[in-house]
Amino acid sequence: MAPILYTTDLSPPCRAVYMTAKALNIDVEHKIIDFLNDAHLKDDFLKINPKHTIPTLTDGKLILTDSHAITSYLVTKYSNGNSLYPNTPEDKALIDNMLHFDSNVAFPALLNTCATLRLKLASQVTPDMIKKIENAYSFLDKFLEGKIWVATEKMTIADFHLITTVAATNLFVPVSSCYPNLLTWMKKFEDIDAFKETQFSLDDFRDLFKHVLKE
Repeated sequence: MAPILYTTDLSPPCRAVYMTAKALNIDVEHKIIDFLNDAHLKDDFLKINPKHTIPTLTDGKLILTDSHAITSYLVTKYSNGNSLYPNTPEDKALIDNMLHFDSNVAFPALLNTCATLRLKLASQVTPDMIKKIENAYSFLDKFLEGKIWVATEKMTIADFHLITTVAATNLFVPVSSCYPNLLTWMKKFEDIDAFKETQFSLDDFRDLFKHVLKE
């Protein structure tokens, strides 16, 4: 039986899971949660994930409620040793390091922007939002100095998570020439099938915030 992914297409973390599954060529059953209509707060989903976060993955009795844990698990179980999340302690540590950067710095900057706009606490992108997002850009640009990918010499799940986050923040605060390494890294994904084939996720995200995005 295929793992079950409780998901919503407009979520950047869900897109990172989609990219991982596509890159590994594994089947994952998608159960769409109508996040915008609070389906993630209903009892049947809360029994699976009391934290009511999306994505959530179940595989038999296993339940994972964090996208970074989900992608590392998928690689380890279904393609153990794959360069997306290899077994070598040093490479794995470098990847984990950048996964934590996404979860602690880059994605919170996006989440802060999305939550503030969705709750109508602001009608447009504010200087504070810009500062947080550009702070993430600045760090990531420095991490990419002299490198092709964010963690190791090959593309990894850390790249998947960060590109889905940055592709979304880029809609609110476009990545400028101040971050040349970041721009070069972003361009590489134009040739990555797993990224191109999940463009619908970013399109849905853009539609959700089209009222505040500049044309």
